[in-house]
Amino acid sequence: LISLGVGSSDLSDSGNLNSVFGGLMMAALTNVFTTVLPSLLPFPEERPVFLREYSTSHYSVFAYFLSKLAVEITITGAQVLLSCMLTYLMIDFSQPFGTYFLSIYLLAMCSTALGMMV
Repeated sequence: LISLGVGSSDLSDSGNLNSVFGGLMMAALTNVFTTVLPSLLPFPEERPVFLREYSTSHYSVFAYFLSKLAVEITITGAQVLLSCMLTYLMIDFSQPFGTYFLSIYLLAMCSTALGMMV
């Protein structure tokens, strides 16, 4: 609610431009943290199962992380789509929705993939 409707203001004023930039950064950081943290929580629970199946050569580490990433792609997409629809309408950005969604989605996927690698 802090950045409600700042996207429709005149961007030639530096104060308005800072408000739009602040709203964009808040939306981006919110999506980054809300997508990376749930992807990290299952690893301690799944560790014993993974080690047992890895030791019997059911699959490799690469295959495990690739399958986890494939699942995270769809979950992250749904989370970011919902969040982007709400923030895009609330802030009233002037850029097209597809550009906004794609930039936030790619940022969220990079943070999720990096979080899974750590």
